[in-house]
Amino acid sequence: MKNGTPRRDTEVRVGHVFDGVDDGLSAQEGTLIFDPSFGTELVLPYLRDYESASSPHHAKTARRLEGDGDGLPKTLVFCDPKGSLTLNGLQVSKRECGPVPSGRARPQLVFFGRAAEVRDEYAVREVASTLDGIEEFAGFSPMTLTETFRPEAGVAVRVDVDASEVVHWAHGEFEFEIRANLAWRATEGRSFTTESSAPLLVTKHPEGATVQEHIGQQRAIRALLTLAFGRPLRWRSHRAKDSAFPIFTLDGQSHPGQSIEVQYRQTVRKLNREAVPHSQLFAPALSLRTLGSEGLKRWMRLYDDEGVRRAVDAAVAVFDDVEGYLEPQMMMLATALERFAHYWKGGGKADRLARSIERCLENTDVQWEERLGTTKDIAKFLACINNDLKHADRPSFPDGAELYCAVDLAEIVVRMQLVKMLDLGEVGREGFEKTNDFRNAIDGFERNSVSIQ
Repeated sequence: MKNGTPRRDTEVRVGHVFDGVDDGLSAQEGTLIFDPSFGTELVLPYLRDYESASSPHHAKTARRLEGDGDGLPKTLVFCDPKGSLTLNGLQVSKRECGPVPSGRARPQLVFFGRAAEVRDEYAVREVASTLDGIEEFAGFSPMTLTETFRPEAGVAVRVDVDASEVVHWAHGEFEFEIRANLAWRATEGRSFTTESSAPLLVTKHPEGATVQEHIGQQRAIRALLTLAFGRPLRWRSHRAKDSAFPIFTLDGQSHPGQSIEVQYRQTVRKLNREAVPHSQLFAPALSLRTLGSEGLKRWMRLYDDEGVRRAVDAAVAVFDDVEGYLEPQMMMLATALERFAHYWKGGGKADRLARSIERCLENTDVQWEERLGTTKDIAKFLACINNDLKHADRPSFPDGAELYCAVDLAEIVVRMQLVKMLDLGEVGREGFEKTNDFRNAIDGFERNSVSIQ
């Protein structure tokens, strides 16, 4: 939005807002703005003559927004001809004065359905998400084509849809699934079109957990995929399923409903970013078939370790910002390597950065000396690049070619920590060494005339 004018890709809906309180007052009018870059915002206008008997509902809104009451409710239900939405975790984002004052609020969660009752917080039993890379990682085949050549009638094609492939595992109080999925449309005798074949990452909790808690658990899998592919992987959708969001019929009764779309403020910006081309996700260094449910269980336990999680999250942050400057990327990669090395060491006093990087290089089981140099020389090279960037009193500063090569190499070393962490052995090491990313990281030194001494 610029100068108060909504962007062309911004959706604006006008309707009524309910707080679930039966106080005999009219519903408040409201405007809901869906911005793909900043999420959802609710605008609540109110009249200055709200003390009059004709608009007592404006008095309630004014008290909430101007701090004279209990503040804005954590949950409001928005209704218009398109349907009902439940806005949860509302926080006032702006107050505007003028002939018609208004307040703005941003919800943490938008449930695209009406809740059975207005609560401060919603626990749901299931959340299913899609994200970039999971299709290539899973390698499911929910659709098969069978072609039969008929000499007199051309080719007959048969389409079989079977989205039953699934991998289960459990961690803590949550159950996990990576489940095959296929969205399709067909017209008898005319057409068959597939819209999406991205598998679902599903978390289930028997007693129910907040959407934030579900996605918090799913972040571990997104982090794993990010290291496997070395690419920025975005969330694409979230859907929740629970009796708290039933289907309402005209007779006023509620019935168990299907899953409903959920917008989460912390992931909404990533939902609308351009996806990595599938060609860059081809042949991942490790896959669901490589790991299986036991490998995923092991990963979840590892990610629970604070030291591992901090190292992984530092690396994931680099891949999330691959379009940014190389300097901060190098420093974050050095941080990740240092944290991984501290984990491998088993705690205690941290080693010097060069020794930490050397420890991580050794854990990859790559014959580095045959490719670039000894692990000690490579570690010294990467540590010097990082320190030259970090410290103002350093006399030298890396040139563009050195920095480019250092970042590429540090990225692959960070990613290959998975080989030892998940006990992938020679198969895991070879999987990484066969990737274009590994070859480019090695060949880049010769192409750019950068040497390690």
